Amino acid sequence: MESTPQEEPRELAAPAPKHRWRWVIGGVVLLIVLVIAVEALALLGARSDLADGRDALQTARRAALAGDLDQARTSLDRATASFATASDELHGPIGTAARLVPLAGNSADAAAAIAEAGRMLSEAGGKLVDGLGELPDGVGSLAPQHGVGARA
Repeated sequence: MESTPQEEPRELAAPAPKHRWRWVIGGVVLLIVLVIAVEALALLGARSDLADGRDALQTARRAALAGDLDQARTSLDRATASFATASDELHGPIGTAARLVPLAGNSADAAAAIAEAGRMLSEAGGKLVDGLGELPDGVGSLAPQHGVGARA
């Protein structure tokens, strides 16, 4: 009787649990939801300030064209404050987190750039209104007189 060589026992690899894929997919979905939530918080927080700034700029334009430089200056100051608040929110912790996410943060980056541009525009408008206020007849000094434009 010959003895058969004994095979050494092999450890069987444990099959990968099917639940692992569920956890991976669930984690990815949760991460996407968190990114969207952070971006939404940042954008919704700045939305009203950006809209207020835009409205104040439009009011300032109408007032300046009507010759009411005091009202125009007040509206421009309000616009500057609104855009500065929006910029601060978008450069705060939540806004920064939203802007750091590649691709998804593009909207927050654009909103931050709009807020900064609005702030700069309203500050420049304020300087223009101040300059118009120093003219002898305000905006009227720029109107043609006797069919000829104003000369320096």
